[in-house]
Amino acid sequence: RRKQAVLSRALTAAGVPAQSLARIRVPVGLPIGAETPEEIAVSVVAELVAWRRGVTSPAPAASTANPSPTVPRSRP
Repeated sequence: RRKQAVLSRALTAAGVPAQSLARIRVPVGLPIGAETPEEIAVSVVAELVAWRRGVTSPAPAASTANPSPTVPRSRP
């Protein structure tokens, strides 16, 4: 949100019309519990794909591979 506010102020000062500013997206990623830079990048890309496909609230994917609600973490 801060980045969007800073960008909006700078573009307004540069003379960009408010109508154009309203079209700018500043994705922050989907709430997937991302912690590493790589995971955050994946969540941002997922948000962009969802937006592009018109999905307003992505639902978690169903998986039969791990029926447990808690997915074990494996980190190197």
